[in-house]
Amino acid sequence: MRVVCGTLLYILFFGGALVAQPGLDSVIIETYYISDSNDAGTSFFPVPAGAVTYRIYVDMAPDWGLQAIYGATNSSTAEVDTFIIRSTQPFFNNEDRGRTFGYLINTNNIDEHTVSLDSWFTTGRSASTQAGVLKSEDTNGGIPAFPNLNGLLQNNDPAAGIPISGSDGNITWASTTTWTAVGSIPTDLLIFDDLNLAGSQLLVSDGALTSFAMPLQGPNATNKLLIGQFTTAGEFSGQLNLQIKNNVTGETQQWVAETPGVGQYTSPSLTWRPDHPPVVEIVAPSDNVYYLSGETVFLDVIASDLDSAIAQVEFYFDGIFIGSDFSGPYNFSFTATQSGMITAIATGDVGVQTTSVPVHINVNPYIVQDVEQFCNQENVFIPVTVIGAGINDVTGFDIELSFEVDRIVPTGVLIKRNDMLAQSLFNIDYSIDLFNQKMLISVFLDSQAPLGTTFSGAGELLWIEFDKRPAFRSVDSTVIAMVSVTETYAGGGVEFIDSIPYSVFTTKRNTLFEGSLAFWADHSPVQFDSSHMNDFLITTITPANQSCVNLPGDTILPDLGGAFMHDLDQGDYLLVERDIAGSTDVQPVINSFDAFLVRKLLLEDPAFMPDVYQLMSMDVNMDGVISAGDVSQINQRSLLVLDEFRQEWNYTADGMQAPDYRRSRDWVFVDHKVTSLDPAYTRSSTYPHDNGVGYSRHRVPRAPCSIWTEVDTRPEACPDAGIATYIGILLGDVNGNYKYIARDGVLK
Repeated sequence: MRVVCGTLLYILFFGGALVAQPGLDSVIIETYYISDSNDAGTSFFPVPAGAVTYRIYVDMAPDWGLQAIYGATNSSTAEVDTFIIRSTQPFFNNEDRGRTFGYLINTNNIDEHTVSLDSWFTTGRSASTQAGVLKSEDTNGGIPAFPNLNGLLQNNDPAAGIPISGSDGNITWASTTTWTAVGSIPTDLLIFDDLNLAGSQLLVSDGALTSFAMPLQGPNATNKLLIGQFTTAGEFSGQLNLQIKNNVTGETQQWVAETPGVGQYTSPSLTWRPDHPPVVEIVAPSDNVYYLSGETVFLDVIASDLDSAIAQVEFYFDGIFIGSDFSGPYNFSFTATQSGMITAIATGDVGVQTTSVPVHINVNPYIVQDVEQFCNQENVFIPVTVIGAGINDVTGFDIELSFEVDRIVPTGVLIKRNDMLAQSLFNIDYSIDLFNQKMLISVFLDSQAPLGTTFSGAGELLWIEFDKRPAFRSVDSTVIAMVSVTETYAGGGVEFIDSIPYSVFTTKRNTLFEGSLAFWADHSPVQFDSSHMNDFLITTITPANQSCVNLPGDTILPDLGGAFMHDLDQGDYLLVERDIAGSTDVQPVINSFDAFLVRKLLLEDPAFMPDVYQLMSMDVNMDGVISAGDVSQINQRSLLVLDEFRQEWNYTADGMQAPDYRRSRDWVFVDHKVTSLDPAYTRSSTYPHDNGVGYSRHRVPRAPCSIWTEVDTRPEACPDAGIATYIGILLGDVNGNYKYIARDGVLK
């Protein structure tokens, strides 16, 4: 509900002066009915089994009448007096004949199915021509609500007192008085409307239900006025603020549930709720957990209240407020700078608070940094570092380290760092105890350090060198722990810090393989430009196995220098593919002169002595020998009679594609190291005849379809990936014309 500024307070104080004799006896909450499985099983707007119907009566002294039920800011205390009707479960509403206000329900309808249990506010009437009275004051028994036309509402639970089938709490009464909503938004009341089943609370801090023309009185001499009926399967709670008036003297009184101001009254009966304060618990972080200085501490809190809603959860560090959250899930974060205690305070929306059990955090500014390096390095430097908020006014450190002596040992080399103090102003001393696997280090000011010199801030303090022992495998790890640090302060005194996170020294293989592609004739790079895809003929490099089957992994393209990078974790073999479209005119690089050179080889012309790359380019059918068939294919390919060379591995002897056909290879690649060192790539000692080892027309080295990177991948090995150059050979280009043509994206 809302109110136009000033209007509500004016209306509420309209009337005579306040008097000392109280006009309110109490507020009565009557348990009217408790539903059962019969009520829950009906198809006529069932009520959950166990749901309770409550009626609220304002019991006033004779001659007094009710003017308003309200929520407003108290003019003398500045506190907000909130009008509350709440349940932990939604209120029941009969969607057929129920209404927001009980006096709008036709009397003829209250004997139908569950209409009598509808939730509503009222001005005394329980139906259009009926007054609601305590069941004990009912003078006409079950009329008019019973007999129920649908055989419902028959439960005789003793907790509800007199069964409503025998005394329905309704008597005949002629009244036309209705509520006027002051400063209210009508949708706030929809939780008691027949079209809305979702609401479970009504909070009014600046509005009212009013009847000033004639203050409301009860229907009989007891002057108990029914103001509402509410049915819920949850816990029912609330608080009322009332303004009443004496119809004889004209005197008015304000009754507030909490914090009465000057001239106001209060009564315990104005508030009803089970005695359940909020429940709050810090679920993260756990107690006594350690953080590094500068780390983010994430707070997670659970908070609930059985009979109230959580208005907010506030977070405190060492008693100092650091933040709040107004809606669940309740969480907050802050930067760890020092050790201390975290608490959370949950506040219900009626002001009741609960403080959580404290959680302590330990904040440490020191770490021994984790180090990861390639396994081919024999030693390692481990940094000792101050992080986060850093330190101040420290004049020295005593450090104890532990290490695994079978894996690594300190060399005695310690390097001073100047992040917190110039290296020239301090010194280091140490001792090494291999038997107990520990190292003691003292860091202290030099005698020449000026007065007032201290270590301050954050950063690296020193590096400590360790050598790997034989038991440390190629791919391995070990722990270096800073057992403790004792700080000495400029003003005297020390602080001992332990429980410092340990460091892990880890080695790994260098899996970054650097390769390059070059043309055999002039060692020019086989280029590609990924930013201009059509400028060069594309070359793709993919991980594969020894059988030339592609493996999952990245497709790699060379750069303008022919260079590429490959992650060996994706495979130890590479498949390099560079193919020319079948419709391409290859005359600039494959022509009759290339065929002529092959014929000279076949005729054993002593004036022509091809190198191994030329010989491999002649073997266009890739059968391992040079023959007239290679001459035929070169001639036919140069004139586009063939769209690709017919090769032994993908064509049958009759020139048909093999069942496992894949496109023929236009380029082959071999490792430069192999051609330099493998005897198969040297000329036969009996050339032009075959010596069974070297190359000749009778024995042509076969380029592998996938190239081994020659890296030792055994778990115990520590490979140096190195750099490899792969030499490209264009099949059919015997004289190396490729080196002379301009790039066109088709041949080059």
